Amino acid sequence: MPDASLYVWYHADPDLEPELRDWITQVRDLLGYAGNLFRRDTPGKTTFMEVYEHVEPAAQERIETLASEQAWISRLHGPRHCEAFVSVQRAGDS
Repeated sequence: MPDASLYVWYHADPDLEPELRDWITQVRDLLGYAGNLFRRDTPGKTTFMEVYEHVEPAAQERIETLASEQAWISRLHGPRHCEAFVSVQRAGDS
């Protein structure tokens, strides 16, 4: 089964960032998925995105299950959107 990259995005207040940084560490420590956290600020809206690359297909369910148990999830401005992509061509391939 090919590995996937997960992209999880959601809206939240910027002051939630320290808890989300801790969340990324928790995912790594508890589930073994090293992720990166990104932030985009637009007027009146902050979007966060977690990216987990080269994970097995079961990672999405495992991460989202753990996320649902977190206290900070109630502070999001709407749902988490989790999308998985698989590579169709590797860099350097023709």
